[in-house]
Amino acid sequence: MRLAYLLVPVVLASGCTLHFSDDTGDDDDTCVGGGGADPAPQDLRNPETLVCEDFGFGGGCEPGCPCPRLDVVDVPIPTWGVCGHACEALGETDCAIATECRAAYDWGCWTNDAICPLETPFLGCFPTDQQGPISGGACEGLDSWSCSMHNDCIALHTEQCSGAECWLQFRECVTEPAPPPV
Repeated sequence: MRLAYLLVPVVLASGCTLHFSDDTGDDDDTCVGGGGADPAPQDLRNPETLVCEDFGFGGGCEPGCPCPRLDVVDVPIPTWGVCGHACEALGETDCAIATECRAAYDWGCWTNDAICPLETPFLGCFPTDQQGPISGGACEGLDSWSCSMHNDCIALHTEQCSGAECWLQFRECVTEPAPPPV
């Protein structure tokens, strides 16, 4: 009986209810009801900084349970690529071939405008914006978000630091070079 009193606050706080089946003896948790906005499938990758961002869903909602937003519901959620996408596991060559992926490079290493401290200018492979992929058109002059919609554009970033904290900052968008002939 004591256990039931302890579970009530947890159930009310989580937005889920427990279902105890009397006829089978099954006492598995089942989430029903609830409310809130539909959750984003995962964090989204900011094309400006390449950092994964949570848009107020808390990041720890139970599978199958409604995941209420923790912030203002009326704020539009960007269509950036989803963090943890299969593109993120691809190397440079495979990234260039995959139509749903885009590459990011270090600006100084790519342009030879600075001493390159990296072994390669390739920073990683990321999914295109959920509105993409767009193929064709000019890449030069696009902002970070527009660049992330194109699978034939590459984003160039520079490292920015403030105190001990460093991050990548979008610098420019350029056309992906054609692969070498085979």
